[in-house]
Amino acid sequence: MPTLKRYLPDGSTRQIIDAATTYRTKGKPCFRASRVEVIPDGEQANKFHVDFTPLHTETNRPEHQLCLLNTFDSYYDAVKAEIDWLTKNYVLELT
Repeated sequence: MPTLKRYLPDGSTRQIIDAATTYRTKGKPCFRASRVEVIPDGEQANKFHVDFTPLHTETNRPEHQLCLLNTFDSYYDAVKAEIDWLTKNYVLELT
């Protein structure tokens, strides 16, 4: 996955990076905006969900306090949905 980066007028950036490019952020503060977690038990056991609580904690914006409604059969599918949401609703959002 290529790095997606947007420069904001205040000089900050919003970006999506993968593990292979994290070395580029050494010395610069960054945070993980979301997390993909396995659902341990119940009807949806062993499926994955995407939680954006870390983004809400960082931005304190109510629209960022959410989890995706869909659950996913694989970690890969959950990460793809996570990246798609972040790209549209955070990195490239209209401000």
